[in-house]
Amino acid sequence: VDVRASGSKRFAEQDIVRASGIEKGQRSVSLERVKEAAANLLALGIFIEVSYRHSAVPGGMKVEFAVKDSADFVPADFDNIVWLSQPELLAELHKRVPLFSGDLPINITGNLTEVVASALQSLLNERGIKSTVSFAPAGAREGLVDFYIFRADDVEVKIAELRIADASPAFLPQLHLASKGILGTHYQRSSLQNFIAHNLINVYQRAGYLRAEFAPPQVAIGSVKENETLVNVTLPVREGRPYTFVGFGWSGNATATAAELDPLIHLRVGKPVDGVQLASDLQQLRTEYARRGFMHMLLKLTPEYDDAAGTVRYEAAIKEGDHFNMGKLDIAGLQPSSEDRVRQKWRMREGDPYDPGYVKTFFANHFRLPPGVSYVVEQSEGEAPNSIDLTLVFCKAGTKCLASAPNQLYIPIPDDEPRPRRK
Repeated sequence: VDVRASGSKRFAEQDIVRASGIEKGQRSVSLERVKEAAANLLALGIFIEVSYRHSAVPGGMKVEFAVKDSADFVPADFDNIVWLSQPELLAELHKRVPLFSGDLPINITGNLTEVVASALQSLLNERGIKSTVSFAPAGAREGLVDFYIFRADDVEVKIAELRIADASPAFLPQLHLASKGILGTHYQRSSLQNFIAHNLINVYQRAGYLRAEFAPPQVAIGSVKENETLVNVTLPVREGRPYTFVGFGWSGNATATAAELDPLIHLRVGKPVDGVQLASDLQQLRTEYARRGFMHMLLKLTPEYDDAAGTVRYEAAIKEGDHFNMGKLDIAGLQPSSEDRVRQKWRMREGDPYDPGYVKTFFANHFRLPPGVSYVVEQSEGEAPNSIDLTLVFCKAGTKCLASAPNQLYIPIPDDEPRPRRK
């Protein structure tokens, strides 16, 4: 006779009722069917609690579901789904999956993600796109879920044309040149965003247009074959204005003076800011701090824009973190004579500031390995506080480098290196 739902702040009551599968006026509904509906709602992973009440009323039964929302949701990203616009796609999926409107629970025990994938696959198949839909969690760091990616497998979606809308004529030649690398490649929203950030945006960053940004891509179907879809992509851009540099301030730099840090920033007062160069300079700054033993230095750069004057000043706040020193150096896999040569050339001594980039520099500039010899680096916490022990493990190329392997490799002395005199 009546079906209700209460307790949710995220989902509409009618959507919860629709997702339960029990409808007002439905005949021959047993109590076991109501219990099963509550269990199915809980299995979606979007509620941490689902209970139900039923009562006899004239003409039948009244049912009410009481739910408690889960707290953690992340967006769904439809990476290469181009056959419907985003609003159309979400609307169609919401019709089929009432409790999906674009977000999914992080709770991996829930099955709403599988339900959405199944509905999406049916939707595409109905439109003649014979594809299997897969999904996977994704995040900026391992173990972190920032969103779920859905992809249509077994079908190729390629970029046939890329157009930049609203770009100034002065930038069009550079943008067209930068765009050539993506033509003919597989269309994926994630790859396209990465391409924009590392190629197209840089065209503006180099010229001082620091706040230029691209709107979400507009995708139009060019042609559809059995297993291939060609798309034309339009990227609207908001260029903003160029900015000139007026100053740079430092704070938190206890172990390095401003006079030491300023030369690392290649900006010139009164000149347009090269944002690409600035990003490279900041990376070099982090490398310099790491070389001094501050491996976990944090840098927060705050731009202060004056739009009326077209200028920008930067404030760099540094948190240096703990200082780390070199601990002990162990070497495995080499014969004693070759091990001695490594130790003689190694310059980062115990107690020196620990430089995480030194190993790469050592083998590039100070100790050349012959063909057929490989190495791995094992890093561990040293006995002294904030010290790092290193183990260099050598092995034949193509084999697994194990510290427990016999010390049997001999590294010959290069022809251009002085040989030790025999006694």
